[in-house]
Amino acid sequence: MYKSIVFDLGGVMIDFDPRGYLVDRLCNAETEEEVYDLTFGSEEWKLLDAGLISRFDGNHRMLEKARAAGCAFEVQGVLDDWLHILHTRHRMQELVRRLKSHGYCVYYLSNIPQDVLDLLRERGVRATFFLVGAKAERHPELVRRIAAEGHDTGIHTWEHAAGFPMRSSWAMTADILRCRESLRQIAGVETHLFRPPFGVTNPMVARAVKRTQSRCIGWSVRSFDTLLRRSREAVAERIARRLGDGKVILLHDDRPGADRLLRLVLDDLKRRGYGTATVCELFKIEKP
Repeated sequence: MYKSIVFDLGGVMIDFDPRGYLVDRLCNAETEEEVYDLTFGSEEWKLLDAGLISRFDGNHRMLEKARAAGCAFEVQGVLDDWLHILHTRHRMQELVRRLKSHGYCVYYLSNIPQDVLDLLRERGVRATFFLVGAKAERHPELVRRIAAEGHDTGIHTWEHAAGFPMRSSWAMTADILRCRESLRQIAGVETHLFRPPFGVTNPMVARAVKRTQSRCIGWSVRSFDTLLRRSREAVAERIARRLGDGKVILLHDDRPGADRLLRLVLDDLKRRGYGTATVCELFKIEKP
């Protein structure tokens, strides 16, 4: 038995103790592969992801299987990246140092966004990525790859704060500009595309959009792919029922099974004779 903290970019994997500890991208390939085989690569995870067993039962079975294999984990804390408990890289690194000094092993498991980009490249499809600035700064290599492979980029605020819709228009303006400048510094991209958190619009958002000369983009097909209790096949079927010319499909690239869901959607689009386009192509928006 040894102490461990599991950081999963795509979603909370084991939630016996959801107190948050954010850990940095620190692991070795051998350990990561071992942990992956016992978790996301296991039959238990497939049942959990398909909604056939509960999150608690799935996690319990994975831990029991790990113990039987002699690789037991004492999971002290799990943090999902999008909760934003800690915001800066400095604080992450400091926390990692403190955790390691207390005997914790630190694992980073997720490669989901890279898998999504691999699939898009394989299919020759370009998409539009609305990026959270704080995440972009933690994963600059992803931002550069998105830009290099011809995808559109947009602003999804600095940290996707839960209270963003209630802020003043000036606070929203500063947030949007901060994210825009971050993307410019990281990958040299210029963008005026903006998607507000949760798709919420109000007079304050409208003022901030006008001040920043942004183009507010919503969606016409909401997939609800963030609900992990639903199988990816069920989400793909929901999307299929709502397809039509000129529809904008909302997907997230940081959820378990994101690449599998995207493959299902792209296969269905091809089967039904639909083409794909970026937001700028669809709405004939000139890039800055």
